[in-house]
Order: sequence, then structure tokens, then C-alpha cells
Amino acid sequence: MDWRQFVMDLETLNPDTVEDILLRNGACSITLSDAGDVPLLEPAPGETPLWPAIRITGLYATDADFDVLRADLLRTLDITNLPPH
Repeated sequence: MDWRQFVMDLETLNPDTVEDILLRNGACSITLSDAGDVPLLEPAPGETPLWPAIRITGLYATDADFDVLRADLLRTLDITNLPPH
């Protein structure tokens, strides 16, 4: 099966909110990764640290409508432009 990815740098956006929007629009999986170059090594037990610059990736079926996804992101986040994606 073929897949498509929607990848976006979060800048100041809340990762949990963006994740919810991607899932609401049909993402099969979500991955958060370092959008910069700041390794997270050996966090303390019970900690789930995130990087200062975060990239989010949503995995979608090939027929996913990214125009609808982008419109939902803009509307829900109440912004006029998306960060690089």
C-alpha cells in the first residue's frame, strides 16, 4: 500500500493540538522529531522531554485531502499561515 506524509515544523504551535487535528483528518500515525539539532539523551525516569524545535509527521492514505487538512489547521489554530510544511 502507498502512503503520503504531511510534515510540518511546529515553531510555537502546541504539539498536542496539532496532533489532534492531524488525527481528526485521518492520520494513521503521528511522529514527533527534532526539527533542529538538539539530541535528547537519557531522560530521567517518567520524563518525556520534547525538543526546542519540533517537526510533526502524519502518515496518510494516498487519497487524503491535504487541502482540507491545511484549512482545518488554519481554522482550529486561528492562524493565517502555516509554518513550513
